[in-house]
Amino acid sequence: MVDINRKQIRSALQAWHQTSRLGELPLAGLLCVDRRREALGYDASAIGRALALRQLLRALLAELRPNEAEPDPADPRWRPFLILSQQYLEGRSPNWVANHLFLAKRTYHKAQATALDRLATLLQDREQAARQTPSADSAATAAPLFMAPPRLSRPFIGRENLLAEIRQRLLAGTSPRLALVGLPGVGKTTLLRELAHDEALRSAFPDGIFWAGLGQTPALPALLGS
Repeated sequence: MVDINRKQIRSALQAWHQTSRLGELPLAGLLCVDRRREALGYDASAIGRALALRQLLRALLAELRPNEAEPDPADPRWRPFLILSQQYLEGRSPNWVANHLFLAKRTYHKAQATALDRLATLLQDREQAARQTPSADSAATAAPLFMAPPRLSRPFIGRENLLAEIRQRLLAGTSPRLALVGLPGVGKTTLLRELAHDEALRSAFPDGIFWAGLGQTPALPALLGS
């Protein structure tokens, strides 16, 4: 039986962007992860386990949000969600996140430990529920695939017209493939992330949204295998 604790959660978050490594971690062998993998139709490989674990952890991270409003760095209730999502999902440094949340370094590390413990408790609850539920029930409760990163903690402004144009093209069904081209840092990823969270687009694609971050050195075999 896998011991779900702070250390295991941190290891999984540290491997967030390394699909093959994530799928080999002990948490990827949990029953609740395997149930999700089966419900989503992923194969029983390290890649399949990693995708299922990543989606499950993303859903649990969302449960750390105190409400559905825009994240407020000055509100202590947002600390668990912002600390984990900004450092591990967004790749921000601990110093950057601490400054963003107006926290001293020591306070930040204490808050991070609390956030990891809360996430571990949520995962423990999911595993316990999976062990008490017949496997046939898992497919009936499967949610649409959604793997886009969370929205930024700051408001999205300045690209409303472009956002509306792309949304209109995608909803019209006449542009099955779209490409955004621009210099590094102009906001392509931020725009796509906002699109991925658009309720109209999510409704128009009920099978779900898959997000593959390529970066400078993409792991193409892993991405293609997923």
